[in-house]
Amino acid sequence: MRMSPALAAGVFLVLTSVVARADEPVLVTATATSTLAPQGKHSYEAWQPLVPNDPGSWCEGKPDEGIGEELVLAFGSPTKVDEIDLIAGVDKSPALFAANNQPTAIDIITDDGRTITAAPSADRGFVEAAIGGAPTKTLKLRIAKVKRGRMNDTCISEITIDAAKRPVLIGVTAQQYAQLGPALDGMWKAINGCDDAAAKQYIRYPLPVETTGNNDHMVTKKLADAAAFVRACKKGNLPTYNEMTLDMKLEIDGMAALTLRDDTLAWRLALVDGAWKLVFLEDDTP
Repeated sequence: MRMSPALAAGVFLVLTSVVARADEPVLVTATATSTLAPQGKHSYEAWQPLVPNDPGSWCEGKPDEGIGEELVLAFGSPTKVDEIDLIAGVDKSPALFAANNQPTAIDIITDDGRTITAAPSADRGFVEAAIGGAPTKTLKLRIAKVKRGRMNDTCISEITIDAAKRPVLIGVTAQQYAQLGPALDGMWKAINGCDDAAAKQYIRYPLPVETTGNNDHMVTKKLADAAAFVRACKKGNLPTYNEMTLDMKLEIDGMAALTLRDDTLAWRLALVDGAWKLVFLEDDTP
């Protein structure tokens, strides 16, 4: 269903205010003193534990148990971190958790010299580590003790940063974050105005577009290029609906990637060659 120009303008104003009015996100990069080499399709980069509900892990790359190896979180500006929740070890399955090394102590070190020791759970659950104190620019997660497994790799599978409930963006600089609002304007110009130039600039192709089909099953179509996008737009084949609200949530979607979501619409964005692009559009309106 296409929106009237007046309604579309109202939606546009709400959309562009989402980022401006939301709490400023925590910008964080992750590095490590060593990293396990990729194994087939699986890699173990330091940023992977920061992505919620993702099976990826950071694993240290030393030939021993990795005592003293660090995963380092660097914040874009001094950040007061209330708490960090960790899942240590390989959390993909009970069998892999048992087979690999299991960290039994991880030291979390702030840049003002405080050390908080977390004792990871033996049953693959989260362990909470209260940080508090002054704002910090870095947190070092240092492997302190390990229960040796059959496979001599020590890993951290998930890290949740609680900083006053602010959203977290991985691998995004302050300058890149500042570009997000104008990019959203351009994406909306492409979607609502069927604008060819905006479609070329702000969308990555092929673009998957997922909508609700018959019997409420989700159907995905891929638009090959800007010309296909504009044709679909002019035919009213792009997902649209009557309102957007400030209930939209900013979610981590991966390295330099995010999702803006409300009850029915999800816009997935990623930095592509340093510029924000729309990479997936989803609407599950019945």
